[in-house]
Amino acid sequence: MASIYEVSNLSLNPTELRSIQQQYWGINLLMQLGELRIFWISTGLSIAAGVIAASLAWQCPNRITKLFASLMCGLGAYQLVWSLLAYGIVPEAWSFMIRVLTIAAGIMVTIATVILLEQRSNQATKMLLSLWISLSIFELCRQVFRWIIREVAGFVSFSFGIDTSAISPTILQILLTTAAMIPTIAAAVWIWSHTPRSTRAFVAISSGFGAVAIATHLFLLLLLGLGYAD
Repeated sequence: MASIYEVSNLSLNPTELRSIQQQYWGINLLMQLGELRIFWISTGLSIAAGVIAASLAWQCPNRITKLFASLMCGLGAYQLVWSLLAYGIVPEAWSFMIRVLTIAAGIMVTIATVILLEQRSNQATKMLLSLWISLSIFELCRQVFRWIIREVAGFVSFSFGIDTSAISPTILQILLTTAAMIPTIAAAVWIWSHTPRSTRAFVAISSGFGAVAIATHLFLLLLLGLGYAD
């Protein structure tokens, strides 16, 4: 990457060169690291964030960890509604409505998760809330696994020269859906059981995947801000 964008013979004096280097310090740092190191750093830190969040939720079950898990379920609901409604270019009025609906969905699922974790409900209410929460967990897991598959595909293509773009999108979607369904089913069973151990497991898996999702979004925003991604 650094060799591709290397620029020379600019005829700049030392002061001008130093000013440009300071202005584009982020790009220079990333180009020095290289794509492979950026991949390993971002992936490692994101997974580490998920493991730490899940471990804390499992080892220290309290209202804070339950609230964090509930917020992560709300994040999954936000992403789910956004993926269903936001297609291509939409009118400004509809775009505003989408933002309202996605935020409302996130808040509702967050509150529903808090209620379900803190108290027992009747079977009908419990089933409805569990369904909403499970769909949110599925979207959260799908986002995480999609990022992992995309990064791994880029890593394989860059490292070994294998054209991963030739892989059938249908196969990728099946793989992605299957991978996301496994933790989703586990989370649904755990929240339905509503025992102390199953609640801890649900909070841990929600917190773990949520932390990975947040970390990946933060890394993407960082790279966008530095001009390394578009």
